[in-house]
Amino acid sequence: VVGKGACGTVFKGTWRGLEVAVKTVLFSGSPAPGKPAASYQPYEQTVREAAVCTTISHRNCVATYRYDIKVVRSREEPGAHFRVDDTHAGGGAGGATGDYKLYLVQEWCLASLHHARVGRTLHNPDTGLPEIGRVLAVFLDVACGIEYLHAKGIIHGDH
Repeated sequence: VVGKGACGTVFKGTWRGLEVAVKTVLFSGSPAPGKPAASYQPYEQTVREAAVCTTISHRNCVATYRYDIKVVRSREEPGAHFRVDDTHAGGGAGGATGDYKLYLVQEWCLASLHHARVGRTLHNPDTGLPEIGRVLAVFLDVACGIEYLHAKGIIHGDH
């Protein structure tokens, strides 16, 4: 496990000889008992979002190589390692009412804005101050990636 968030877990894996990030997200095809319908992410929406991810191709956007959605039968054990098998990848079709796990096989990124901030890689080592040229270059890269997404009618957002 290399990361864990409110919506899922990220593992480091291997796919077709490449180092990849495997993001897993648990979701339900129906709301939990006693929960409003708006409190869950429908199966169809998840399939649609995963499929859209595979169409993104820009140097400033993380590539999604494959996705798969499986019925949840058991939980991963802590510290589990796995190899991504893409023989059945590609997602499902139609509606669903059970519990599911989405697997996104994505480009492995060595760094992030969070790492740059914490590691102070955008700062001058002598002065400790941010180097405006480096900061602006990162902002430009982010803006170009977002411009690409918006031109395709995609709005980025985290839940």
